[in-house]
Amino acid sequence: MVDSQALLGSVLYKFANADFVQSLQKDYVKFFKKGPPGKVLDLGCGRGLFLKLLRDAGLEAAGVDGHAESVELCRKEGFGDVEVGDVLEYIEKHVKAGTKYRGIFCSHLIEHLDGDTALRLVAGCANLLAPGGRLVIVTPNVANLLVWTHVFWLDPTHVRPYPRALLEALMRAADLRVVKSFDDWRTRRKYGLATLVRLPLSLLRNGTSIFSGMDSLVVAER
Repeated sequence: MVDSQALLGSVLYKFANADFVQSLQKDYVKFFKKGPPGKVLDLGCGRGLFLKLLRDAGLEAAGVDGHAESVELCRKEGFGDVEVGDVLEYIEKHVKAGTKYRGIFCSHLIEHLDGDTALRLVAGCANLLAPGGRLVIVTPNVANLLVWTHVFWLDPTHVRPYPRALLEALMRAADLRVVKSFDDWRTRRKYGLATLVRLPLSLLRNGTSIFSGMDSLVVAER
């Protein structure tokens, strides 16, 4: 039987450089600097990279992740409000408890969910936000054909893509107001001398979309 975690480790995670991820996510902290009192919740917080950025900005943070080892790393970094568990179950538990958050960050999670579950995720997030709170969703930009034809499928746990237009519709259906929606140009593929020879073929296959960001981001407010 194939070990899916080992496969991810060998195929995908080698591209997930912590310094690079934080250099991108540092710019996303600004979306939570203004808002109601309370914590920012990181859904699928992993090893706590975004939690650290929030703390550095003076913001309180909480997190949930399905991998116990990742949560243990977060706790070693001093994050006490981090739980091991299913993200949807966590959301629904806290909705019932009446918990409210200043903001919710959801990076590279929604593409692992089917349509019905994604609807539950966004609706649940909306119910967790305090008035003026923000939901930020980051996901692969499948309008970039290199992402759609290749990069998206490097992760065998991806279920389906969520283009920005669809994310915006999901957020509006949950009574959230979309305030930002864009492709992050900093995530576009860079062509150095070693890869320049492949550029004409890539252009022929995928068009100029390869110069757009490989990640999309939508910000909505309650």
